[in-house]
Amino acid sequence: MFGSMAALTVTHLDDINRGPQPVISSVTSIEGEELVLVQRVPMEGAVESWLAGVVAAVQKTLKEYTTDAIQNYADTPLEDFVQKVHPYVPTYVCVSFSVYTNVCM
Repeated sequence: MFGSMAALTVTHLDDINRGPQPVISSVTSIEGEELVLVQRVPMEGAVESWLAGVVAAVQKTLKEYTTDAIQNYADTPLEDFVQKVHPYVPTYVCVSFSVYTNVCM
């Protein structure tokens, strides 16, 4: 998975006791597609530990997005689905339509 990743977006969350703490909030592919994680990953401890957390967060995010798409496709016209359910989809129309037709139809 890391071979197709170009960047990790690091933001900071305020911790009352420790101050600003770095967390990974999204990943960007080498194609420029950004995946905003549904669960931020704290950058604490060994690199191997939080990188495993990134893998788990990406898997959880993709699972939630896919589950949401499958649950909503039957009640939503394709145009509305693309524009409202997942606003990032119009950037990648061909890929999105391919996934939609292969998974949802």
